[in-house]
Amino acid sequence: SGKKNKKSKRKNKKNKKSGKKNKKSKRKNKKNKKSGKKNKKSKKVKSQTCRAADDDCLAKAVSYLNKAKEKVTNFGKQKARIEKYKKLTGNKGNKKSIFIALLNRVREAGGGNSSNLKCQGSTSNKGAQQMKTISEQLGKCEASINASCSSPPAHNDTQAKSCKTTMDSFSTEINKCINKTTSTDKCTCWKSDTLAALSKKVAACDLKTTNSDFIKHQKKCTKAFSACRQVEDKVSGVIFTCSKANTPSKLITRIKGATKTKTELEALKKAASAKVTKQLRERRAAACSAYPDMVKKVAMKATDNPGGPKLDAEIKKVTGEVPASCTSSEKTALKAVIDGVLSDAISELENFIKLMQNDLTTITGSTASAAVISAATFPGGGGGSVTTKKPSKQSRYRF
Repeated sequence: SGKKNKKSKRKNKKNKKSGKKNKKSKRKNKKNKKSGKKNKKSKKVKSQTCRAADDDCLAKAVSYLNKAKEKVTNFGKQKARIEKYKKLTGNKGNKKSIFIALLNRVREAGGGNSSNLKCQGSTSNKGAQQMKTISEQLGKCEASINASCSSPPAHNDTQAKSCKTTMDSFSTEINKCINKTTSTDKCTCWKSDTLAALSKKVAACDLKTTNSDFIKHQKKCTKAFSACRQVEDKVSGVIFTCSKANTPSKLITRIKGATKTKTELEALKKAASAKVTKQLRERRAAACSAYPDMVKKVAMKATDNPGGPKLDAEIKKVTGEVPASCTSSEKTALKAVIDGVLSDAISELENFIKLMQNDLTTITGSTASAAVISAATFPGGGGGSVTTKKPSKQSRYRF
């Protein structure tokens, strides 16, 4: 019994010591927990501080890059456009006097009196009316172009150049930031006072309104100048029509000569085309290798001088010398001339005849009938001996 009590006492002592150890351990754990909380709080604060710093850096980088992409790029385009339009409208304004020179040409072609212009001796035919209209329009050109082109919108070129320099510097600084190798250096660069100051200057540069004004000015100037160019395009035609060298009888003679030439070319085309598709026997025949050049030569003469002297006889001669036989490659070469130069010559003669008929309408009020054309005589009474000169609607008196 006594032994049992002693053992029980020793157990109780051990339990007490164990309890004390557990209490100490609990106290340690509490301290560790408190320390851990403090460390977490400290880390959280540091993390929030770093994140805030990174966000500020990122915001500045995005802002500056967008400004470089939009503001700087647009400013450069607008500045270049303004300089281009300023030069363009200035050049057009300087050319306004050319229309006075054209007016003088029309006046001289109409007899020299601006208030009594004549076309083929008449002051009332369509040609004379055209001369009067053209003269009036040309007379207004100088004042119209001067009003539309000679007063460009206000533009401070010195300020624009200064802004361009600022924007170039801004772009250079941005590139420096982009090329930094570490994130710390990049952030330092993006948040620099230099970049912030340049960004503020860039924001103050604006050509939007000036650019818009120059676009409107350029359109107005171009419209006035183009209107006068359109009048200019009519000058060569009316001068040709009303020239003393182009009386109705001479125009009819030219129509007759061109019609005969066209008829002979069509006959040549028919005969040459038949040679391409089948064999023909002719009493007189040229070598097939040389024949395409013969056709080409008379076709070009016809376009250079429609209805020219002795041209009909020359075309007839070529038509009568169609080769007896041609190789496959020679036929290909001949077909190319038929479809090209020869067909073009026929089309040009058709256009020439229409042009002459239009000129007749301008002078007399009507075209020449087939009977009138057939009855026309060539100078000296010979057939097909008139020398004609093809007018060009493309002529321009430009200086």
